[in-house]
Amino acid sequence: GRRNYRLAMVKPLLLAVLFSFLSLIAINLANAETDSELFSRGEKFLNNSEFDSAIKTFQTLIDKYPYSKFIPYAIYDQALAFLEIGEYQQAEANFKRIGRDFSYLKDLIPKAQFGLAECYLRMGKDDLADSIYSSLLNKDLAKAPDVLFNKAWVYYKQDKWDLAAAFFKRMV
Repeated sequence: GRRNYRLAMVKPLLLAVLFSFLSLIAINLANAETDSELFSRGEKFLNNSEFDSAIKTFQTLIDKYPYSKFIPYAIYDQALAFLEIGEYQQAEANFKRIGRDFSYLKDLIPKAQFGLAECYLRMGKDDLADSIYSSLLNKDLAKAPDVLFNKAWVYYKQDKWDLAAAFFKRMV
């Protein structure tokens, strides 16, 4: 009697809970984005100057797909977004992480170094920026005009007019 009554009352409740749970799984699967989709969406936000959205999207990718091939590029792009909103310590940490964890990516390392130097320049750490720019001038000739300009700018900010002029002249 009583046992069957309880079972009859619990069964619909259990079925309702199970149905709700399965519905949530189905919704999450339908809304799940691949690492590629998240990376593309993050880049769109970054290119549209929607830096907070870019940072969050790249962080979702980093958290959700820690072994994705997009991770180093998401960290780099997130660093660029941090740089644009003035979160220099976060940008610095990301740029350094690329150099530390992904040194085998020869296409990304010079970009990350240049980003780190730019970060230091904005933080007022001109000597650190100058050191990186000097190192880059010896390695990455494709970036030479940007590096020369920024190196000249470091000297200009330090009132080292002759050095600044010499680097500006090398650009023309």
